[in-house]
Amino acid sequence: TEQRRTEIHREAQTTPEAYEAYGKGLVATSYEQQLEFFSLSIQKDSSFFYANLAMGDPYNREGRFELAIGEYDHVIQENPRCSHAFYGKGKAYDGLKRPKLAAAAYRTFVKLAPSKTSKVVGKIKQRLRDANEDKDDDDDRPRRRPLKKKDKP
Repeated sequence: TEQRRTEIHREAQTTPEAYEAYGKGLVATSYEQQLEFFSLSIQKDSSFFYANLAMGDPYNREGRFELAIGEYDHVIQENPRCSHAFYGKGKAYDGLKRPKLAAAAYRTFVKLAPSKTSKVVGKIKQRLRDANEDKDDDDDRPRRRPLKKKDKP
């Protein structure tokens, strides 16, 4: 929305060129156009993390989850309190079938999210409650219990 774009422009303190490209990316209708404009925005001002944040979303939608995570990690490095980056990162890990990493990202999102996102926060909290986090998401090998001192030869 126009009001949010004005807020972001005020908060971001970026170059007019970077902000203009970012704005065009927000209204672009195709994946390719979005990436083109967000990339241009990043080229114009590499510290304008809103463009990285916006770039992660189309990557997620297109199933390019590793690239999305890279964009969200960049945002988190620049602004560790950006709840949206953790939400997007959780969605990307969901897409990669990595439930523990997704749950960790979602937990951080819930901690940081502003009150206006309470509906989304509620859904994520319910999902975390429903999730079976006992399963290791990195591999499906059976786990052996660690040897106790008395068990060691």
